[in-house]
Amino acid sequence: MNAIYVASLSDYNAGRLHGKWINIGDDAEAVYDEISGILETSPQGDAEEYAIHSFEGFGGIEVAETEEIEDLILIAEALDNFPSAVVQHIYETCEVEHLSEKCQEKYIRTTEFSVDPESAVAEYALDYLTDHGTKGVPQLWLDHIEAVAESLAIHMINSGSVIPLYAGAGTYHLVRGN
Repeated sequence: MNAIYVASLSDYNAGRLHGKWINIGDDAEAVYDEISGILETSPQGDAEEYAIHSFEGFGGIEVAETEEIEDLILIAEALDNFPSAVVQHIYETCEVEHLSEKCQEKYIRTTEFSVDPESAVAEYALDYLTDHGTKGVPQLWLDHIEAVAESLAIHMINSGSVIPLYAGAGTYHLVRGN
């Protein structure tokens, strides 16, 4: 669940905490209506401005006090469809309006059986080699296909064409680099 705690700034400046948690869905107008409700019920009486004082469920992405609600909705949408480590990594490299599109373009897969990035990428490379057939591959290579996959994995990591993102407990998310 993606949520923000929105507080009235005039109340905050007067030494009071007046606000509430708001769930971020796909409707910016509903969020703005809830913010308006907070400001209208302010004990301060003249509340016009708000700030985001806390947040949860944004996958490691830091939410600023003045973050645009529409941007939060786009981030939440990406987090609904992709692993948080992937969304966080891609968020750092693109405009938020392109976040879901870039995640779709760059996300390769998640692997949970590897203990190091080379093994995670090697597992992906081995699956790729076996899925796309081995026609024309010399028998010597076929006899050592796992070693070929490991070598290919090291090349993919070193060249930056695949970036393994560690997610903890032996889980890696693989994204396309360059």
